[in-house]
Amino acid sequence: MGKKAKIKKRHAKKSGWKLFRLAVTGVIVFAVGLVLYCWSLSAQIEKRFSGRRWSIPSKVFSDITVLYPGQTINRELFLAKLYRLGYRKVSHKPKQKGEFCASGADMDLFLHDLKVPSQTREGFPVKIAFSENIITGIARQDTGEPVPVLELEPEEIMSFFTPEREKRQLVSLKHVPRHLIDAIIAIEDNRFYHHHGFDPLGILRALLANLRHLALRQGGSTITQQLAKNYFLTPERTLSRKLKELIISINIEIRYTKDEILEIYLNEIYLGQKGSVSINGVGEASNFYFGKPCGLMDQTTCAVGGFVTIDFKDFTQ
Repeated sequence: MGKKAKIKKRHAKKSGWKLFRLAVTGVIVFAVGLVLYCWSLSAQIEKRFSGRRWSIPSKVFSDITVLYPGQTINRELFLAKLYRLGYRKVSHKPKQKGEFCASGADMDLFLHDLKVPSQTREGFPVKIAFSENIITGIARQDTGEPVPVLELEPEEIMSFFTPEREKRQLVSLKHVPRHLIDAIIAIEDNRFYHHHGFDPLGILRALLANLRHLALRQGGSTITQQLAKNYFLTPERTLSRKLKELIISINIEIRYTKDEILEIYLNEIYLGQKGSVSINGVGEASNFYFGKPCGLMDQTTCAVGGFVTIDFKDFTQ
């Protein structure tokens, strides 16, 4: 082998070794950067999730509503007021607080408890007699005593959970009916308890379905990925955003148990609109749509109300 060939071979070895070191250095720098990025995300996730899990909404209330014999009142507006205060119309004589029955000219009403800074009063049943749009008499049904002035509780006119206008009642996972949890998992992420933040099988299934229909029919995002997107990312559909979503999802799965993730999701999910105020979480949705706490929703209510069969999937995508 000539001298030039040996020199050339030596340079080639040096160049190869240099490229190898550069590659190793690049991998190390990338790994260190990824670890630092994940550590930074971990702190953000803890701060954001803790704040959302335990925040208490700020509420603004109206003054109390006063009723008395001889008062002229719009019956339709009065009924609308009762519904806004959370009263429920029944076909029988009211048996519990929050029920009312309008029959003919009279109305039977079982009052809610009244708690305002100036007074506290237990709810009791009353009968309100009308002559067209004039209140002719108010009397307690339990004692028969006339009521000269009847005070209805203040109406909640605004609720701020965040800088956005949201209505939300935080619920614990143990208070959510099992059939509702099963329905959500079946619709949104049926392998929720078997993956670690992302589901390759779900992504493949969604890809095949979209290719079959030549349209975007299914999404492969897991419940954890939906949380990652809603909390930390924009709705844009780019490869970089999807990569960030994947990293955040894995980080969430490392920090929290499956039940904790599901509880956060159930309190975060968007479930409709009341005017300019969004309804978030199954607790608030149960009260808004069915007039009852989440834990009292039966299986029929969930199916008929749309949580499973009508709009629930559209709300959560």
